[in-house]
Amino acid sequence: MYEARKTSPLYDYIIVASTITSRQMEACINYLKDDFDIRGYELADSWTLIDLNDVIVHIFKEEERERYGIDRLYVNLPILNK
Repeated sequence: MYEARKTSPLYDYIIVASTITSRQMEACINYLKDDFDIRGYELADSWTLIDLNDVIVHIFKEEERERYGIDRLYVNLPILNK
């Protein structure tokens, strides 16, 4: 989890997660839907972004996370939990 409070007025935290299969990705989304009020998302085959108000969640299939290199975008942000 990255802390983005000092760099973005839109959200406080960013979570980047990886799954191996589309089924795992869907299970992650269903888990979040059960516990949070999700405003909107579009299930994609390789990358799904979920807006939880103050938290942005990126769920990638493992190979796509490496391909997009999204972690490089947040390299200067403090990491709260590994």
